[in-house]
Amino acid sequence: MISPDKLLGRHVIILGDVGKGKTKLLAELIENLIQKGYGKDITVIDLAPPRIGKIGGTIDEYLDVNRINYLKPKLVYAPRTQACNPDDVMKYVSHNLQQARNLFRKYLEAPTKILAVNDITIHLQGGEVEEILELIDKTETFVATAYKGDTLREDYGTGITKTEQQKLNQLTKYMDTVIQL
Repeated sequence: MISPDKLLGRHVIILGDVGKGKTKLLAELIENLIQKGYGKDITVIDLAPPRIGKIGGTIDEYLDVNRINYLKPKLVYAPRTQACNPDDVMKYVSHNLQQARNLFRKYLEAPTKILAVNDITIHLQGGEVEEILELIDKTETFVATAYKGDTLREDYGTGITKTEQQKLNQLTKYMDTVIQL
């Protein structure tokens, strides 16, 4: 566990395969920050799809989000899990990207000192790393979760799995701390 004092002022990413506890760990880190009095300084952008078995799951399953600025799309797809063909994958990726960008704009209009993004890989499937770096530039502390594993390989030949991992590797270079679960 990272203490709040070691988290502040840093850029942290939590990586892991499905079901490894990325979201739960993020919720624990945020709870610790809230307990230290930082609740009003925290924004969480929750891009995770609803839980489907071991896949997905939003941070509000673990954390009372009424104590922070909580931004969550009305609908997020799990493209590789919910799709039945390449067209569905790309339709879901496009939908999710639009939702993520809307929340990113909202954050940029009123940034907070601490930003957490749950399941940043949802954005990376179609979006650019530079969009994430723009968010990081507006905050003092950045913490994100990201899928990195072998469970979700099937992308119906769309290449989003490879794209997502390449962009994640690029983003990871900007992190002070990488936690692999």
